[in-house]
Amino acid sequence: MKIAKFKIENCSGITLIELIIYLGIMSVVLLLIVTLVSVTLRGQSQNKQNSQILQDMRQIADKISLDITNATSFSISNPSQLEITDKAGVQSIYKLSDADPKILELFKTGGAFEPLTSTGIKVTNLNFSEIKNATISTIQVQITLTSVQNNFTLSNQFSVLPRGR
Repeated sequence: MKIAKFKIENCSGITLIELIIYLGIMSVVLLLIVTLVSVTLRGQSQNKQNSQILQDMRQIADKISLDITNATSFSISNPSQLEITDKAGVQSIYKLSDADPKILELFKTGGAFEPLTSTGIKVTNLNFSEIKNATISTIQVQITLTSVQNNFTLSNQFSVLPRGR
């Protein structure tokens, strides 16, 4: 019986060492890519939450300012509650919720309830005060909104002159 002998000449494959080095380099590259994507997504989420706080603050300031401007009468029963009556006799009450996290609520005559802050945003400070000058009374509003996720905080203070009186 004859045993065939094969000669391997000029073999052009890759060695185990080359394969291990390649896998190591690719692992480092993939780790860098995953880290970059993770950081980018986290930053995008924080920017979205911060934009939501800015938008909520603008909407709240606009709504309160419009209602105070059109008010025929107002009452501040405690620093975190403002009651307004407009020309049509509709009463609006701005106050903090009793639930945690605190949100700004608007109650209108007839039982309509409207939350003024978005989910994930809490009100950490709300203060209504009346500033009286000789014959003019203005309402000063101080409000602070905070993101529940990243603790980004935005404060605003503004004064409004009721003109409907």
